[in-house]
This record gives sequence, C-alpha cells and structure tokens, in this order.
Amino acid sequence: NVFWSFAYVDWKTDDQPDPADAYQRITEKTHEGAIYLLHSVSATNAAVLGDVIDYWQGQGYEVRAYR
Repeated sequence: NVFWSFAYVDWKTDDQPDPADAYQRITEKTHEGAIYLLHSVSATNAAVLGDVIDYWQGQGYEVRAYR
C-alpha cells in the first residue's frame, strides 16, 4: 500500500479551487518524501502544476513518478 501525504478537494470539476490558493496549499505542505494526490480532472492542477514543479525543483527536491 502507498498512502499519500497530501490531497485536497480538486476532483469536483464544477467547483475548482482558486489557482493561487491551490498553489499555496500545495507548496506550503512540501516536505522530503511527500507523495501528492492530484487529480487529472482538475483544471486548477493543470494551471499550477508547472509552477509547483518549478518551486519544488528550486527548493532542491526531485520530482518523479512513484514506482
């Protein structure tokens, strides 16, 4: 079993989180070994994911798929 360390209500396609709020919520929970559950149906996630990855890499974190 793999358990995520971060998830938020991002799957409701008719009630998407504000991008600035989403970015803040995601990045403020950054920690070593974090596993993020982000749903691909989220337009907000698509809008902020590039900036989030840039933030993580700028902080020295490696971003990769879990295997």
